[in-house]
This record gives sequence, C-alpha cells and structure tokens, in this order.
Amino acid sequence: MTAEIAILNKMAVALAADSAVTISTSEKDEKIYDSADKLFELSDCEPIGVMIYNGMSFMEVPLPSLVRLFRGQVDRMGTVADAAAEFLKYLNEFGNKAPQAIKDAALRAIVVPMLTKLRSDSMEKFEERIKNFTDEQWNGYDANADLAKFLTETLVAQKSVLSTRPAARFVGIPDGQAVEISGEARKVIDEAIRTTLPMATPEQAALAAEIADLAVTRDILSRGRTGIVVAGFGARELFPTLLSFEIDGVICGHLKFNRTNYVDIDRQGTRAKVIPFAQREMVERFLYGLDGLSQRQIVDFAATTIPSIRNEMLKIIDISDPAGKSAIEAAWKRAEKEFIDGLNKRAFTRLQNQSQAEIEDMVEF
Repeated sequence: MTAEIAILNKMAVALAADSAVTISTSEKDEKIYDSADKLFELSDCEPIGVMIYNGMSFMEVPLPSLVRLFRGQVDRMGTVADAAAEFLKYLNEFGNKAPQAIKDAALRAIVVPMLTKLRSDSMEKFEERIKNFTDEQWNGYDANADLAKFLTETLVAQKSVLSTRPAARFVGIPDGQAVEISGEARKVIDEAIRTTLPMATPEQAALAAEIADLAVTRDILSRGRTGIVVAGFGARELFPTLLSFEIDGVICGHLKFNRTNYVDIDRQGTRAKVIPFAQREMVERFLYGLDGLSQRQIVDFAATTIPSIRNEMLKIIDISDPAGKSAIEAAWKRAEKEFIDGLNKRAFTRLQNQSQAEIEDMVEF
C-alpha cells in the first residue's frame, strides 16, 4: 500500500512518496518490493513534479517510462494546470495507440466486476430465502422464478443508484457530455453480460446493458485505477499549484479520469496545505488529531458504554409508575442518540478543523 504526501506554502512544494510496491504473483501470493520509484520530474524546463499511486502502469506500459518520454518532448509550461492537462492528453493519445485487446480489457475492468457483484448479490438474496426451507415449502417451489425475481430487483436497484452518480470526465470530451458507446465497446459489454449473467432473460440483459453504460459514463473507475499528483511552479506562476487525478484506461477512445484535488496557493486564498494520498490514516491522525479508524473506535466505545450506564442507573432509581419509567428510558435513549450524532457531526469536525488550521498556519511560515 502506498503512502504519499504533498506540503505546499507560498515558497515551495514538498512531495514525498514511499518506495513499496505490491506485485501479485497469483490469486493468493503477493510479493512486496521496497525500491519502486513513484516521484518524478514532469518537466525539464519548470520545477513541476508528478507522483503516482495505486496502479503503476497505464494500458500495460509502466508509467515511469511514459513520464520520461513525456518529459523529453514538452516545451515550457505556463502553469501547472497546463502541464497536467498536457500529460493527460499525452496519455490519451498513447492509450489510443494500444492494441484493441488492451482497450477491451480496460473496458471490461469497469464492467465485469460490477456485473459479477450484481450476480453474487442476487444469489445471496436467493440463498437467504431458501436456507431454512422445509420439505413442504420445497414442494412445487419454482426456484428459477424466484432467482429471476431477485436478479431483476438487484438490477433495478443498481441502475437507480448509478443514475444519481456524477458524470465521468473524459479527455477530449467537454464536461457533462457523455462518451459514445458503440461498435467494439458495445460488443465487449454484450459479451461480458452473456458470460457473467448467463441466466439473464432478454429483458434482464437489456437492463444489465443500461447498468454497464452507466458504469462507463458515470464517475466509476476500475480497481486498477492510478492516482496522479502534479505539483510545482509553472513559468508564469508566482505561487505553487497542485492538481491530482485518478485515471483509468482509455474507454471508447477517451481517457477516463476524476479530478480529486485542486490547490492554488495565493496571497488571499489558500496560503498553505498538507494533502495525503493513497494510505491516509497516519497523515490524517497527524493533521486532524483523528483518523477514520480512531473516530469509529471512539463512537463504538461511546455507543456501547453509555447504554450500560443508563441501564445501571435505571436499576437503582425507584420509579413505581411503569409509564414514567418508560418515558425516562425513552428520553435517555434520545439523549444518547443526540450525543452520538453530535460527536460525529460536530465535535469531530470542530477538532479536525482546528487541528488542520494550526498545522497549516505552521506550514505557511
């Protein structure tokens, strides 16, 4: 697992990355190397760096090699945003030259895991339904009809969820405009549906195709996505800028990506920033005083401890009126819920904001 960090103030950018990389040698075996490079110069002309996390290759080519080739052919960059855009454009052009089999694999990496999850979710519902069936219930039971019902319900629910997701971004396509799914891509999706959901009826297959289209056109990336951080000073920039993206493969002729961070250090706006990438827990604990795991542990402790205090108190309070006792218990439970909600929504946020502000005030100078 990768851990990376960027620290910016008005004078400089510091980028740091670990050197560990995990290589899967089979479905179960993994090997960890501690000599991988994840931090590079993106330009020979300007002080602009690039960090990589998660996937270390793009369309079956090592990303360090692509960074080196890009660096050797770019001219001066006015801004970091220009450099990031040019690098994404370069990856898009390079990916479009890949063999068709590699492009098809990039599409399947998004579609197949989602279809597989839909199949497993519907099977789990079906197995939960029949696990305690008696012989009498099995008599005349149409298992195929029930399985088909669960698959349809799962497909409909997934389509509803995906429909609410933001549109994906593709290099070369204006924001908000969907990529066109046709030709070879449609064949890949149809084949994925036939092999992953062989039990699907024509109506279910059509619904699965709609879901696959949404997976492609919405901000869903594959598990093999790569994080890219570009930061430094362009030729026309007095203060540093950072942009970060998560990219997938070239899908339907265009590189699919999400922008995850944009930090523009300025005199009146953001004056300092510390941003973790990939494995964030230790950096978040340093920045905010808490990380996600610590928050969950505190909430779990409070949620189990406070009711036990309530129960002990109710044992020693002599309340003869059952209605009055029930009212006190209900009010106590409401107070417990408000306490937990306040812990999650206000106390943690206030602590995080205060801790982050103090760290960034220090970083600024």
